[in-house]
Amino acid sequence: MKRIVVLGSTGSIGTQTVDVVRQHSDELEIVGLAVNTRVGDMLAQARAHNVRNLAVGDERLADQAIASEVREQAGAQGVWGFGMDAVVDLVRLPEADVVVNALVGAAGLRASYETLRAGKVLALANKESLVVGGDLIMPLAAQVDAQRRTAGTAPAVGPAGALMPIDSEHGAIYQCLLGESEREVSRLWVTASGGPFRGRKRADLEGITPAQALNHPTWNMGAKISIDSSTLMNKGLEVIEAHHLFNMPYDKISVVVQPQSAIHSMVEFTDGSVKAHLGTTDMRIPIQ
Repeated sequence: MKRIVVLGSTGSIGTQTVDVVRQHSDELEIVGLAVNTRVGDMLAQARAHNVRNLAVGDERLADQAIASEVREQAGAQGVWGFGMDAVVDLVRLPEADVVVNALVGAAGLRASYETLRAGKVLALANKESLVVGGDLIMPLAAQVDAQRRTAGTAPAVGPAGALMPIDSEHGAIYQCLLGESEREVSRLWVTASGGPFRGRKRADLEGITPAQALNHPTWNMGAKISIDSSTLMNKGLEVIEAHHLFNMPYDKISVVVQPQSAIHSMVEFTDGSVKAHLGTTDMRIPIQ
């Protein structure tokens, strides 16, 4: 049984993570939930999954009536609190095996750092952790990987699993690298759908609205990532992530538009062969 803490449990990745746990309750269990402001939704998740360890990032809500419901759900056995310190405290729960970091923005960097410091597996959906702090996070992940290999809980070659990327592109590359030697990798191919405005002329983009930018053609994502995807800014961030995650020079990471999103990413090897990861456009697959 893997025991999971979900940070950002009411966002797009968080809710789909909770759904994965629901479908695989014989193998997975949620032991901690954290949100920024959507306390009511978190409490509904906690009651459905009998979760006692709860945290709310927005300290101002500690004085609201709903705080008593958080305390009541936690009970005598659970831990609960308000503020970023309380959120980060959840990653140190002794019973936690995996921390899903689906927090939005640079605030997620601290949670990622403390997760790895605690020797937990980090399932990462927070891009800023690597974009802002990749040089800080990856050495920590390497230490935990070494511990996992020594303990016999990681494969001898390929990713050891201390840091598991939760998104379609990096999750695809991760799977393509399982069992492979990094010395034999010559290039990473990160795919892009092209977003909602692929093929538009410059003149067509002058009157674009936020609602149109949020209407991604293939993926159901949170607002920030959807907006970044409409300009392909998100793909730039993913290249930075891939550089850190897979120790690959930038000049060996390429981006290719694949509008159907059937190919989630590819890995090219020194012998000229290419592994492509294909699957349906459902984020619950990389989460699994």
